[in-house]
Amino acid sequence: MGIAHALRGLAGGRWIAALASLSVLSGLNNGFALKVGSFVQQRVNSAYSPSSPLYLHPAEYSFLGSGLLLGVVASCGLSGLIIRAVGTRNAALLGELLAFGAAFFGFFASASWMLHVWRIGQGAGVGLCITAKPLFIAESSPPEWRGRLLVALAFCIVLGQAVAELIDW
Repeated sequence: MGIAHALRGLAGGRWIAALASLSVLSGLNNGFALKVGSFVQQRVNSAYSPSSPLYLHPAEYSFLGSGLLLGVVASCGLSGLIIRAVGTRNAALLGELLAFGAAFFGFFASASWMLHVWRIGQGAGVGLCITAKPLFIAESSPPEWRGRLLVALAFCIVLGQAVAELIDW
């Protein structure tokens, strides 16, 4: 809170613009990541033959889509402990790194179990971000802007999901 207060005093309106950008961009990113899992599973089996190590059997196929949500639920449950240990800003950064790293390494998965592990990891990162970012915005924004910035974040999460759905359509 001390650093945020000092930056707010130094930067003035630029601090509000930075927080608004964080709300919009992270909302779009997290909303898109949540929705993209539903159409990834539709494309995985069409790309691989049954003899491929990445081919998913029906039970694995359904778990791939829900693996991201499993990670989100697990990390939301643990996020209070993580935020208390490292702070809201660092928890949000950790969530982004986890989500990006899991998506990156999931791209190079050579077996279906690896794909599942990375999807759960990506969900854990998204869940941590969804929990930590509103807290960071609420802690570091001036009271008169707090509600607007948090509504922008929530709106952009839903907008990100809608954009992902339109891309898949």
